[in-house]
Amino acid sequence: PIIEPEVDINAPDKVECERILKEEIINVLNSWNPEYKIMFKFTIPTKANLYLDLYEYECVVRIVALSGGYETDKACQLLKQND
Repeated sequence: PIIEPEVDINAPDKVECERILKEEIINVLNSWNPEYKIMFKFTIPTKANLYLDLYEYECVVRIVALSGGYETDKACQLLKQND
């Protein structure tokens, strides 16, 4: 499955929302059957590479970016800060 949790790019507490989201995802991944492969489609995070360590989970096969409403130039600028 493709899981697409989105954080509002205009949220005044976007960094905290992203932290909570990642924490909850990790809680689920810790008990996820690694045979069931998943892909995440995240809003480009405020903190570069925030979700990169999710690749440590055998079940995570891909992490892609969702512009989430950023203008193209801004989305590209933020995206290139991530590995």
